[in-house]
Amino acid sequence: MKRILILDSDAQFASQLFAALGAAGDFSVSSTPMMREACLVIAQQPHDLVFVPYLNYASVVRSLRSLQPDLRVVVTVDAAGAADAAGEKAVAEMLAEPETAALAVQRFVPKTQLLAEPLLVLDLLQKPAAAGVPGRDEVPAAVAPQPAAPDMAALTALLQRATRHEQLLSIVLLHGQVSLAHSGTLSEQQASEIAGWVMRSRPGPAPEAQIQFARLPGRVSELLLYTRSVQADYWLTLVALPNMPVTPLRQRADRVARELAEMLGVQADAPAGAQPVPPQRADAPNQELNAMAIVWRAEQPLPGVLLIPLRRALERIADASACVVNFEDVQPDYVHLVLTCPPGRDSAWVAHRFKRGSEAEIQQQFGVQTRLWTVGYFASPSSQPFTPQELALFLEGQTGSGG
Repeated sequence: MKRILILDSDAQFASQLFAALGAAGDFSVSSTPMMREACLVIAQQPHDLVFVPYLNYASVVRSLRSLQPDLRVVVTVDAAGAADAAGEKAVAEMLAEPETAALAVQRFVPKTQLLAEPLLVLDLLQKPAAAGVPGRDEVPAAVAPQPAAPDMAALTALLQRATRHEQLLSIVLLHGQVSLAHSGTLSEQQASEIAGWVMRSRPGPAPEAQIQFARLPGRVSELLLYTRSVQADYWLTLVALPNMPVTPLRQRADRVARELAEMLGVQADAPAGAQPVPPQRADAPNQELNAMAIVWRAEQPLPGVLLIPLRRALERIADASACVVNFEDVQPDYVHLVLTCPPGRDSAWVAHRFKRGSEAEIQQQFGVQTRLWTVGYFASPSSQPFTPQELALFLEGQTGSGG
């Protein structure tokens, strides 16, 4: 069974085309008005054909083809009198455009003609995805390896993990000119507006970071946007309150970009002015970056209501201390962190700042004097979390440094 996707915000046309295709043949037809949902559909299940509207079709085609390189694409055009000579000439001119030829669009079809002749889809399904590219059929070309389609659930989960700061509202991943995935307090519509704002004012193809302020409808204050490229046509935008310090915003963006690049199977671009980091063993002490893993134990199991305030307290302490939280595991029985701290800071300093500091902040916030943490902690110069075996040894034996 052939799979067909209709991507169009015109609900009436999409409904009519859906019904016409259903009556024309044995097709599995789906429809969505949102580009992000179309990307999700294509990533989850390869399709034989997709209909996209003429508006911004080039960026839409690039985004969909990055997920499925052999996808057939038909561009639907709003044109009255589609069957007349003027309409045919306009369609021919569209197909002759160099950009269209490079995109290998199968056909431009006026919407009225498509609704009147839905059996056109049978002919379109017989054409290869590369139809319309001069010389492609005559001379077989070497096909460049394509990156694997991103796991949308994994992308969203990664962004959700990274959106942990009271001043960081959302993280938006853009592909082409659309919002591919996002997490945080922004709605789908607001994420799309942020994507449009960023792409209209982005610095260009170079891997440069950009800071700007934007105002969304319905919000009283402006928002701080920090945008940097991940790779090629992928851009990452962090949306924060205007009073959030830029340094932790940049550090978080760099970390998320590296993780996204690994997930997409590419090498992350370095922002302009960034200094390359020499390769090192993940478990080796890093004196320049001063990475450190630390764990400490709770005096009594913490109630669930304290876990979120505790995470926020730890992240505020990290921002105030010029540290980056690379890993965070806050459990009722223990706290396990991996931090990158300024040079010269040792485990005693980290324990004082994070262990004692978080206890004091929770006590003040909830008006209690109850001791949260037992005496002692376990720390190691490492950029990786402790293994389950190492955690078990510490938690069961409660051995480690004082603090």
